[in-house]
Amino acid sequence: MQQIMGESQVVINRQLESTKQKVQDLRVETDKWKKHCEFLEKLQSSLSKGLAFSLVQLVSQKESVGQAELLAPDLISTLEKIKKIASEESISKMNKFPILFEEACKSKGIVFDWDSRFPRYNFYNGFLRLDVIESKGLARLSCTEGILGEVPADIELIIELILGQFKRLFERPFNPERFLKKIRNQYLAIIKKENATDGSSIHIRKITSRLGHNEKGFKNDEFTVDILKLLKSKCVDIHGKRLSLQQTKDTAKGLFIPGEFGGYVGFVQFTESNSKEGR
Repeated sequence: MQQIMGESQVVINRQLESTKQKVQDLRVETDKWKKHCEFLEKLQSSLSKGLAFSLVQLVSQKESVGQAELLAPDLISTLEKIKKIASEESISKMNKFPILFEEACKSKGIVFDWDSRFPRYNFYNGFLRLDVIESKGLARLSCTEGILGEVPADIELIIELILGQFKRLFERPFNPERFLKKIRNQYLAIIKKENATDGSSIHIRKITSRLGHNEKGFKNDEFTVDILKLLKSKCVDIHGKRLSLQQTKDTAKGLFIPGEFGGYVGFVQFTESNSKEGR
């Protein structure tokens, strides 16, 4: 019995390892088919929408094209035709980009700054910036805090990206009293840690850094827009103290506040307030 058990164990172990390897091979094969399916779905979607720049980038992806050649040889000639036509179309669209983009923005109610010129467009006094990278057929949207997104230079995708970021930044629910209290609490925690007195100037980046560590999903650009909303609301008094924001010339260390309160804020201070309101 012991001998049979020993021999059986060897056979079973060998079969088990072989089966595990087959399962792994199938997973790799499945992943390959999934990626190819995703590629075809993107290709189909871009074709139906006439997204020339997206098509050029998709067809130029060597991994996807190489995979297509292995799985469907007749697809290669189709991809070459698509690339040729899409490349010609993208050149034509890039030549007309300024006019087409301006029309698209106007139809969607998007207003860019007066100093905007192809290939760079600014929004909200330079708070947001769109760079059209002609050589790569790409468009990159950034804010003063970093890159927000990059898409092929198809105007439909650019407009979608801009509107999505506008909504995230400017259409979030906002409670001025709650936001002011948040700033005040962070300010008090920092001066306590630094043994500073109430009324001292605290670098605004210390507040955003603390919030970034303590608040899930915190984003500097959203905080910046909320500062703008707070100033517009004129809700700056809390418990006998008034919020004061001090500008800085050091753009690398300040937060850029867009709109009519435009400028780089470097420091936060709470001074004595004449207001008798308590929040």
